[in-house]
Amino acid sequence: MQAGKLVLHESGMDLHDTLNKIHSLFANRAQQKDLHFTYTITPETPRYVLTDETRFLQVLSNLTSNAIKFTNEGEVSIHVDAEPLKKGQEYMLKVRVKDSGIGITDEDQKLLFTDFTQLDNSSTKTFGGTGLGLAISKQLTHLLGGDIGVESIPNDGSTFWFTIKVKKANSEEVEAQLQRMQLQNAEAEVLDFTPYVLLVDDNQINQKVAFKLLERLGCRTDVASNGYEAIDRALNNGYDMVFMDIQMPEMDGVTATSIIQEKLGNDSPPVVAMTAYSMREDAEKFMSQGMDDYISKPVKSSDLYKVIMRWHELNWKRDKAGGLTAAIDDDSEDDTIPVIDLAITEQLKEIGGAEFARQLYVEFEQEAGELLEEAKKELEAQQYKSILSTLHQLKGTGFTLGINQVAELAKILEHDIKHDQYDNVRSNFAKLLAQYENYRKTYKEIIL
Repeated sequence: MQAGKLVLHESGMDLHDTLNKIHSLFANRAQQKDLHFTYTITPETPRYVLTDETRFLQVLSNLTSNAIKFTNEGEVSIHVDAEPLKKGQEYMLKVRVKDSGIGITDEDQKLLFTDFTQLDNSSTKTFGGTGLGLAISKQLTHLLGGDIGVESIPNDGSTFWFTIKVKKANSEEVEAQLQRMQLQNAEAEVLDFTPYVLLVDDNQINQKVAFKLLERLGCRTDVASNGYEAIDRALNNGYDMVFMDIQMPEMDGVTATSIIQEKLGNDSPPVVAMTAYSMREDAEKFMSQGMDDYISKPVKSSDLYKVIMRWHELNWKRDKAGGLTAAIDDDSEDDTIPVIDLAITEQLKEIGGAEFARQLYVEFEQEAGELLEEAKKELEAQQYKSILSTLHQLKGTGFTLGINQVAELAKILEHDIKHDQYDNVRSNFAKLLAQYENYRKTYKEIIL
């Protein structure tokens, strides 16, 4: 590939938002290997910058993917810093991806950024080559006015770094751009039914934006500004879904949710946590405290659409024992919900390229197959709690890749086992195996 064929599309970028996208994309893969995966941005680094976010993500996702792949224990960290240049508003953005993995020899380091290179040592044969991704990353960083390199000691980890030139952006302009994109997305996505939802948020601006997005999707929406209002409205109206802000004065969202679910019991609607970017790592904590799902703030139309459709298409219900079951006819299951959400596949391609996306789905086939084989043995021995970690991994990775039928069934099983509700476990696990097998047989044709 020649650099001249690469096209830049410069726009405003929220660095905190972008780093969170990378963290969210790879958190489950890191967790599966018990790696500590973090990112830091120095206070001196401007939050809003002008650059090509897609190209920036492509480079960073490639380096992050390799770091996790080549690290069996320890940690992977991303560090972002910026150095002001003489032109005032311009900065040299510096990104370092550090791992505690196998390391790279001096001889192999010289070959890393060459087209189609695959390092010919025993460690890399085990993990697979880095290859074309680094060569493209080198071209992209040069196109963005920077460079790329590596510091490594064999058996003592590696630090891949890259730099790009950026301009400091006006925060209001970037936020206005984000809002325009959200509203444009809302126009492209319209529900073919009218869910009745409750929006709970104490921030008036956030409330207005989310209300407008829900309205454009086709929702009938009520608004509450605190936990007490949310409880009052939820107990007196038959909502299909509640979008609940977590951090609110007087009463937080988790407490309000707990009271709503206690009062309404089996009639409680799904409650979706709305979590700030800085709180994404706490999402599973909220889920364990009673929230049924979550989306990130600032809220995006596409996320609202997906979470509403996810619950609507599966027609979830709470049975008399309090367990969650998916009311899907076995005969029509494959016809009503796609094996893979291709919108997510396209997003993954935008972030890291087609080969990067394809490899993620191949890895899911391998990892999920091994996890399910072990889970079958535990299930036969009635060691239900032992498969919770497997279900958690399948749920997280499945939703990340848009393999929603597998992820939803894993979510149902995880919920029921956590709450000692075993009546539907065997039948739902059989459905999970069938959905994985369906994925295994068809995914390569779908994503090509």
